[in-house]
Amino acid sequence: MYQAAIYLRLSRDDGQGESGSISAQRRLLQTYCQANGFPIVAEFVDDGWSGTSFERPGFAALLRAVESGAVNLVLTKDLSRLGRNYLSAGQYTELYFPAHNVRYIAVGDGYDSQRGEDDSVPFRHVVNEMYARDASRKIRSALQVRMLDGLYIGSYAPYGYRKDPQNHNHLLPDPETAPIVQELFALAAAGRSGSEIAGLFNNRRIPSPLAHRQGRTESAWRSAGVCRMLENSVYKGDLAQGKNRKVSFRSKVVRAQPKPLWIVVKQAHEPLVTPALFEQAQRRSAPCAVYCADCGSRMTLVRTRRKQDPYDLVCARYHAHGRAACSRHGVRLSAVLPYLGCGKVSVGQNGEIACRPDATQPDFPASHG
Repeated sequence: MYQAAIYLRLSRDDGQGESGSISAQRRLLQTYCQANGFPIVAEFVDDGWSGTSFERPGFAALLRAVESGAVNLVLTKDLSRLGRNYLSAGQYTELYFPAHNVRYIAVGDGYDSQRGEDDSVPFRHVVNEMYARDASRKIRSALQVRMLDGLYIGSYAPYGYRKDPQNHNHLLPDPETAPIVQELFALAAAGRSGSEIAGLFNNRRIPSPLAHRQGRTESAWRSAGVCRMLENSVYKGDLAQGKNRKVSFRSKVVRAQPKPLWIVVKQAHEPLVTPALFEQAQRRSAPCAVYCADCGSRMTLVRTRRKQDPYDLVCARYHAHGRAACSRHGVRLSAVLPYLGCGKVSVGQNGEIACRPDATQPDFPASHG
């Protein structure tokens, strides 16, 4: 008495249309089992899983059913549904199933293990893998063309952006998170470290990028994550893709590519920060900061309504306590950026900029005031 299990698999690489869909495979195998008197006791499905790897949840469940003795007959539409890795597929058809007294039938290929060895099966496994190898090569080539055209191919938009509803390969600023990214770069340019920025955002309970993508509200910013964002050229409008590559179409192992092999397209989408702000954020570890020329307190960032230049620096004491403590000493952040790196920068009441390269010496008026 046979206890039959049907196994159904389909991935994007297969490209068989409706004739190879999960529902079509199911109908074919149910009809075959009914005609041959095989009672189906279980069905296992891997929809959207590549055949180049045998680490699939449905296939793993099938093997557990085989090893428990619940199944002694396995049917697939054809040999390629079992898998497209000729080494592993051959191991299951030639060794694993016979060792567990399991009859295997690939209906579309006319293969039935009960008839004995079939010399054509190893060649069919090789052909199936060649199909997968060729499909992988074509997909990789198509993706490379898209990247060269400046099209975004990632599954998720970077934090601060959203995918264009009219073109999912184009990025648009996200009204909710773009201001957070702009503030992050402004803070870094003003001399704040990654850990300081992470602490500020956590104190304000701003959801981290991962939490935001998953729709969660908890804040879990980390210094390393902040630094990765500060180094990501996507925020100045450039797309850098092809940073990683799979070692083989059979393997899930991914290795980082050296920078010269990245595909970089300048100004592929609307930037969130200016090139000057981006470059200054890269020099965030430089020994410089901006201070009020009168009270000596550190200048703090305030957001404005200007779209292209959205941040000003003002006296922190004035910002916290008003005119009783000091005066505004306001200046645009963009005006200060060229001088962050020359030492300690001071801002006067009328926005005059002065700097000193040696923090132990008194301030002196800068020629570029």
